[in-house]
Amino acid sequence: MTIAFDYLCFAACVQIAVHNVAGKDLDQTWIANQLGICVSHAFDTSDLTARGVANIRRDSDPQTWGVDPARLREALSLARTKLTCDFSPISHFQDWEFEDRLIGLSLRRLFPIVGFDYNTLFGNLVTGDQGHCAVVNSHSNEHCRISFELHDPGPRQSGVIWVDSYSLYVACRRKPGGVWLIRPEDQDRDNSSVTMPKVTDEKLESVISVILRTGVSIAGAVVLVGAAFYLARHGAQQVNYHQFHGEPIADRKIGAIIAGALALSGRSIIQLGVLLLIATPIARVAFSLVGFAFERDRTYVVITAIVLAVLTYSLINGTLQG
Repeated sequence: MTIAFDYLCFAACVQIAVHNVAGKDLDQTWIANQLGICVSHAFDTSDLTARGVANIRRDSDPQTWGVDPARLREALSLARTKLTCDFSPISHFQDWEFEDRLIGLSLRRLFPIVGFDYNTLFGNLVTGDQGHCAVVNSHSNEHCRISFELHDPGPRQSGVIWVDSYSLYVACRRKPGGVWLIRPEDQDRDNSSVTMPKVTDEKLESVISVILRTGVSIAGAVVLVGAAFYLARHGAQQVNYHQFHGEPIADRKIGAIIAGALALSGRSIIQLGVLLLIATPIARVAFSLVGFAFERDRTYVVITAIVLAVLTYSLINGTLQG
């Protein structure tokens, strides 16, 4: 089990990830010297210098303490690991996107490094807003709750721990942290993860508006075509307003309406247009259900599913009863 020296948690995480991905062992002291390390003004660096760490600077801001990852790609190349590194800041992710990103990487047996605020995830164990990092080993899904197995190099409490996805996301937002992906150079970055389509409220509303406009336009066009056929065949007929005549059974069943429309019955084509008009808001609700599912909005998924079920039942039941 790899244990980090003080202020070398990121170097230790790189050591773990490189070993897991490529089977190559790098020394965390060598990594720290390549990347540089920042410590507080009060920190005694004698232990670090005794271990051979020489690239040290001091700063009063806890956010800067630790190993600087900016030169990680260069260090990996210098070590001839045939690995490279990509960084994605947490600001690029919604909570569900962050979760899917880590799940996809763990499924491919890649071992991303996540940076986060220490106290937010583990409780108030250190003074100030100190950052920390750990390696994601795997994930589990129990009772619809995603958790990640982290290899925490310490040194305060090193070992393997399980944390729930949302708590890790919140801790990453607090730092703010992100995800470092160490991967083989010949592996395409876009193929290094499995992600779900990104759905935003704006995209969802845009597609829904297209569905509504398209549905209404098609329904209107079908009604106009049906009206043309009807007037061509029955335009000269006298209308009898003294006696009410309901719609024939052939124009009250979905199957009969479709069959009549295929036979170019004007009345059936008009009824088909009306059905398309009725189906348009139902299609809108169905698409909203899919969109909310991608957004992982469980409350709206349930509500929308109930609305869709009621609308579908009403349409089908009405046509069956004629």
